Amino acid sequence: MVGETVYAGSGIIENVRKQLIPKMYVATFVDKENNVIIEFDVHEDLVVYKPGQKVSVTISKSLPEYKEGEDYVVHATVAAIKKEENKFKYLLSAGGLLFVVTTENELQLTSTEKVYVKVSEKK
Repeated sequence: MVGETVYAGSGIIENVRKQLIPKMYVATFVDKENNVIIEFDVHEDLVVYKPGQKVSVTISKSLPEYKEGEDYVVHATVAAIKKEENKFKYLLSAGGLLFVVTTENELQLTSTEKVYVKVSEKK
């Protein structure tokens, strides 16, 4: 659908670190071309990312096309929006899994809005 994609970009998983909660990790996605950093929660029973892995991320207002069993897709709520210095921070919550999007560009999102986040491996 036209106008439904809020962000689409490619980059790498720069870092994956373990959380205190068993089987939970925080992955850091970096899109240098668009100056976007996304830190997001993953559970090892769902998906595992490795540093240096190439992925693409899409944030959209409608369900994006995805490959069952390959793509990581969540339905999230925009929980908070902050502007700090020259950057915008968006906190997206997907049933307790968090996605923190940091970008220099303002995204077309409002608080409490529902969005989909898709993470796909680049082959």
